[in-house]
Amino acid sequence: MVRFSKRQYIPTTSVLKRNYFLFHLYHKFYV
Repeated sequence: MVRFSKRQYIPTTSVLKRNYFLFHLYHKFYV
């Protein structure tokens, strides 16, 4: 379980970063 969480931590961070970037772009274009 701990190993799985640790392994999932990297992809989650990457996705979060990507989503934040997309959200920022969307906000910029929308507003």
